[in-house]
Amino acid sequence: MLALTSDTTQKVLGSDFMQFMGRISYSFYLVHELFIFWPEHVLVRYLVADGQGWNYKLAVYVAWLIFTPVLILFSWILTVLVDEPFKDFAYDIDIVLRKKKPPVKKGGRSSVVGIHQPPTTAHLSSIL
Repeated sequence: MLALTSDTTQKVLGSDFMQFMGRISYSFYLVHELFIFWPEHVLVRYLVADGQGWNYKLAVYVAWLIFTPVLILFSWILTVLVDEPFKDFAYDIDIVLRKKKPPVKKGGRSSVVGIHQPPTTAHLSSIL
């Protein structure tokens, strides 16, 4: 509701950074545990308990500064190489196998960003 009524919220949510984070959010969700409970946890334990003598809060902050950009980069790569191509592939299969075909929009692209025009059966056969 706030996004509907607040210009500031609309600008923040419409910013390039927030759009990018929304694009990679599913991949981010899938891999964040890997980064939190494996290298980040090991680094914090090393800095605090294994003789380094760091303050726990400082160690967590440093680990966050190191692994958050790595997590964002890894999530983006996963989105580009796995998530988006498989979404396109699933869309292609859906269009070919539907009994009632959706109308084809003129202009070369569908309204969904990154999705092409519906493929033909021959196109799907060449993919499979």
